[in-house]
Amino acid sequence: MVQDGGASSKWGVLQYYQRVDEKLSEAEIKAQAAQLLQQKARQTRTLVVQGVGHPDCRAGVSLMLELSEVCSPCTITSARHQWSGDAYTMRLTLEVLS
Repeated sequence: MVQDGGASSKWGVLQYYQRVDEKLSEAEIKAQAAQLLQQKARQTRTLVVQGVGHPDCRAGVSLMLELSEVCSPCTITSARHQWSGDAYTMRLTLEVLS
């Protein structure tokens, strides 16, 4: 079990259960739990962008987003591509990593 007092005071107690591989040592299990806590117990920002389509933009792809002189790394969590005649557009949902 791994706890983060800062996240608990913000959002309350969040619980996650997962069966662990019995072959792992106690240290490996604690390291996995700490990594999962670091990955999941953070505040995220999402942004939806619509624009001209590009076939390389798909879920899981990372990119740099520049808005008003601020650059932020992002990951595409959802991509919807739409073809209508000669028009090719896309709608991306981005998770801003900060």
